[in-house]
Amino acid sequence: MGEIRIVLFGAGALGKFLTGHIKGNIKIVAYLVTEITGDVNGIPVISLEQLQHIEYDYIVVAFGNTIKGIEILEKANVPKRKIVGYAYSGLTYEENFLQKECSRLIHEKLCNEKIPELFEVPVKEYYLCGMNVLENQDVIKRDFVREQTLSFLAEEIHRKNIQGSVAEIGVSKGEFARKINFLFPDRNLYLFDTYEGLSEKDKAKAIELGWGEKQYALDETGVTFEEVLQNMPYREKCIVKKGYFPDTFDLEDMFSFVSLDIDFYDTTKRGLEMIYPCLSKGGYIMVHDFNNLSYVECKNAVTDFCEENNVAYVPIPDVGGTAVITK
Repeated sequence: MGEIRIVLFGAGALGKFLTGHIKGNIKIVAYLVTEITGDVNGIPVISLEQLQHIEYDYIVVAFGNTIKGIEILEKANVPKRKIVGYAYSGLTYEENFLQKECSRLIHEKLCNEKIPELFEVPVKEYYLCGMNVLENQDVIKRDFVREQTLSFLAEEIHRKNIQGSVAEIGVSKGEFARKINFLFPDRNLYLFDTYEGLSEKDKAKAIELGWGEKQYALDETGVTFEEVLQNMPYREKCIVKKGYFPDTFDLEDMFSFVSLDIDFYDTTKRGLEMIYPCLSKGGYIMVHDFNNLSYVECKNAVTDFCEENNVAYVPIPDVGGTAVITK
């Protein structure tokens, strides 16, 4: 078979993953993005406007919202026969009615028949609880697993009467913090964030890491704490801790639940070292992005902390992956 020229639509984590698994007769001629330009490993990064000047056989959608990527390419008049969709999930589940319905709907939507021809990756399957949730919204809502896990942990905390405040470290827009506040209406909720986006230190680190981290660094501008508090159902229970974590962790309090979502190795590991001693017996820490292709440092921080301190954790298959730690 002769050389096949492809364009990867996306220069983030999935683009990195697929780049590392191309077959010998495949040549990546460009990465297509909507905002940044430049190059990746010497291969040009182009815009939609520049696409018409590139000769290619296929364009592979290589970011999380595969359906949206296909829509963008179709609007740009890319022939349907040249569009290939892919979404990442490395998980397996037992067969059930919902799983079969999910699979039927997904394969109706995605144009992924060419993937085995282009990449050395397993034949794709799409799972209800996998990291391809954006494609599953006809069956479930976004991040069902993470939200349901939080709900079940809250039930356990209330059932066992585990004492302590709750917290989120890395609030961003406050969407997950709102759910914590709703489930723990009588407990103080500490909200740790810069509320100004990434610090210059973390932004530089993200850009240095590249791929999905670079896009994250450029997109994350922060949300003010006033905006976050507007969406809280029990605003009077919220305590804003504005600044760079862990510098802002100056509390003498115990915690029954903490969401830790700060992506980088140093801050995640240091966060666990500071939080775990303050965790009530039977309490929980949810560390987000444990199995996220973009933020690989988070998994290393969790595993190092747990091995050093003889602490167990359970990975769950939500969007980005989460590790649940208990005491």
